[in-house]
Amino acid sequence: MALDLFFVPNHRNYCRPQSRWSRFKDEDLLDSLLMPSFVLDIPRDNGKRVAANVKSDHNKFKVSLDCNHFTPEEIEVKTVDRDVIIHGKHEERMDNHGWVSREFTRKYTLPEECEAEDVKSSLDSNGVLTIEAPKRRVEPMIDNQRVVPIQVIHQTSAVEDNKDTQN
Repeated sequence: MALDLFFVPNHRNYCRPQSRWSRFKDEDLLDSLLMPSFVLDIPRDNGKRVAANVKSDHNKFKVSLDCNHFTPEEIEVKTVDRDVIIHGKHEERMDNHGWVSREFTRKYTLPEECEAEDVKSSLDSNGVLTIEAPKRRVEPMIDNQRVVPIQVIHQTSAVEDNKDTQN
């Protein structure tokens, strides 16, 4: 069989539970925890492109999102209550590694100082989608005190009310 040449000679024993677990020792598990991530081949952010960046300062709330695989027509930004929902989807297309289709949804809750009606979005030439919402100034409550007068309501008996209405 052609696939037999592809696998190592021990491939038939690989799937058997006793041989799979017998390969590991306690020190192997400890080594895997202490091993640097590049040795374990765990994908990490290399610092060149960040998928999403959220900033919230005293002036505005801002989300920057890498959408370079999507056209503006394939991205939808909407607000639902206090949430900003970003959805992107494209059908199968050819890239450097073959055919690919992509879809994502991200949801961010606006800070209390932001209004959903003020949310704006833009897509730059590098494919970075930026969502911004200005923060309104919240005035501190300085000497914002007042005395509320109490209105006194006199209740009369039902008999006196009937006399007044008959006259």
